[in-house]
Amino acid sequence: MTDLLTTLLQKLEAPAPRFDTLERYYTGTQPLAFLSPESRTALGDRFGRMATNLPRLAVTSLAERLRVTGFDGADVWTDWLRSDLDQEAGTAHREALLLGSCYVIVWADQFGRPRVTVESARQVTTLHDPVLAGSLPR
Repeated sequence: MTDLLTTLLQKLEAPAPRFDTLERYYTGTQPLAFLSPESRTALGDRFGRMATNLPRLAVTSLAERLRVTGFDGADVWTDWLRSDLDQEAGTAHREALLLGSCYVIVWADQFGRPRVTVESARQVTTLHDPVLAGSLPR
């Protein structure tokens, strides 16, 4: 069991530096771009920090436009609403756009109905069975 736990913890921590970099760009606290000595002299100390926060604009503008409005082939809208996914889907979209992945955990409640939660890629990881992964539909 400790080998499995170690493997999962390592897999969970492996993308942390990349996630931190992406988060810094999203929040506008990324390392400053190169500024030539001539420009630095000309500008003096008028700018304490220069950063353009385009990543937040890109992620936010895309996430705001993603709306789940229904499903074809399955009557799951009431389950979607019961799990508050009409509210939480925006969080999942932002996480996926910002970090490149997001997770949802699905299980059955005490009545056998599906319950779904949105989880950050910073807090969830998965292990895949290579035999089963090859047989999953794409």
